[in-house]
Amino acid sequence: MKKLASILVLLFLMTANAHALTGAELKKHLIEFNSSSGSLWGPYGVGYVLGVADLGNGLLFCTPSVTNKELTSIVLSYLFAHPDKLEKSADGLVVNALSAKWPCEKNQSRPSPRPTPKPSPKSESPF
Repeated sequence: MKKLASILVLLFLMTANAHALTGAELKKHLIEFNSSSGSLWGPYGVGYVLGVADLGNGLLFCTPSVTNKELTSIVLSYLFAHPDKLEKSADGLVVNALSAKWPCEKNQSRPSPRPTPKPSPKSESPF
């Protein structure tokens, strides 16, 4: 029981410090990743870019088949080119970078929204 309580306290402390990532922080993380410094923040920055890219692709921008390194290079180049925007939220800056490089064409097909799941029939089971 003590072990469970310790884990819960640790998880609470970790989430209590959560905040929005800024462009400056993302830039730092991507530079760390490219320098192969062994910092754990480098892969965090790459994962952040890939997560935003995955969510926005086909809706906010339309990337061709590219590597993860290409995606992060585009974003890092954008961050270097726009130092005045580094205090803004990193997710918006990733979207700006990728949509500037790969905007969706008006006639380009976009993924259709996911269908609303149908409610399952009621059953006698409590599960």
